[in-house]
Amino acid sequence: MNGSVQDRRSIARQTGLNERYVRRIFECAFLAPDIVAAVLDGRQPHDLPMQKLWSNLPTNWIEQRKRLGFPSPTLR
Repeated sequence: MNGSVQDRRSIARQTGLNERYVRRIFECAFLAPDIVAAVLDGRQPHDLPMQKLWSNLPTNWIEQRKRLGFPSPTLR
């Protein structure tokens, strides 16, 4: 946020994390909030492997839900 990091490699270097791990975390940062909440609560589809979360998901949340097997959220 302060501009001291240029890319994933520099984040990995500064944090001591593996660059591949940093890439995966970044990909999860663009998941729909309800998908993140479901995974953290253990409510994800039983056949959802982590690799599917890291496999070039679209940024469109509707498309993410379709591809990963999550229901569309209900509107209030």
